[in-house]
Amino acid sequence: MRQFSDIIRIFVTMESRNIRYDLVRSIAIILIIFTHAMGMVTGVAPAGWSPVRVEYAFLKTLISPGVHLFFLLSGALLLGKEEPVWLFYRKRLRRILIPFLLWSVVLYVLTGLKTPGFDWKHCLPDFGLKLLTNGIHGTYWFIYAILGLYLITPLLRLICRTKAGCTALLLLSLAVYCSHLAFPSVPEVPYLSCLVDYVAGYWFVRYLRRSKPVLILAAVALAMAILSEFFQMLLTENSFPFEILIAAALFVLIVHSLRAPKLSPAFQILGDCSLGIYLSHCIFISAFTLVAVRLGLPAATVPFFVGLGTLSVEWCLMALLRKLKLDRILA
Repeated sequence: MRQFSDIIRIFVTMESRNIRYDLVRSIAIILIIFTHAMGMVTGVAPAGWSPVRVEYAFLKTLISPGVHLFFLLSGALLLGKEEPVWLFYRKRLRRILIPFLLWSVVLYVLTGLKTPGFDWKHCLPDFGLKLLTNGIHGTYWFIYAILGLYLITPLLRLICRTKAGCTALLLLSLAVYCSHLAFPSVPEVPYLSCLVDYVAGYWFVRYLRRSKPVLILAAVALAMAILSEFFQMLLTENSFPFEILIAAALFVLIVHSLRAPKLSPAFQILGDCSLGIYLSHCIFISAFTLVAVRLGLPAATVPFFVGLGTLSVEWCLMALLRKLKLDRILA
């Protein structure tokens, strides 16, 4: 009887799991790793048609939607759930706060070890202050943004229960965001683009019908947004955020695909452990960048060396954490 119930549990889990979402999550974390592997190229790629700049613009265009995909996916997964508010906060905050705290400790200690004259006597209050003010590492801004969205998710769920409410919220947040782009004098609302992604992700999944015309339109939008972003990145850094359009079109193509993709267990580790990879990848990005500098690698090869090296180490680390049953608190 117990074996039968185990089989039923596995079957239900497989049926309820959307492999399309796993693909989005895996792609997003890969793109984020390569985004942060671009640091050395940015400083040696002046605007123009130089080979380094063309490579820089091409890579930047391809990897730009990474973080937006995470926000789109979070909204798609969370805004439609029916659960008590206390249960939502307990599950989501515990899921993200424990790995965030543990990896923050690791990163803080490593920073202290490589900082001459680091004040270890006052490290506890210093750590607490930095943890509360995004002072551990700049890449952790995403955690603070997603925690803010979690806090208002119960309210967003009420608004998004109907298509009219969800559409109105999406258009309002998008209008405010675009008004700042069109008129820089308008005060900027922090993380507003994250809210746009969050609500749009749910709208795409809940209210946009899966059909061939939708997929064709998304493919055309993706191609146009990629071309626009490429030429803008080729000429200037102060570009219109076409990466939001790239992420939205790519998200729609994946989640509304007529056939569900097949992911190998090895590739799926990246998606399953994406939080742990996000929280720890900056350590390996720094290490591989330092190695690249000491080896004197050409600037054009550094993003591939740093990105692929970090991705390989992260995969091994997450596979090890899963084997040791530590992925629940670190990944």
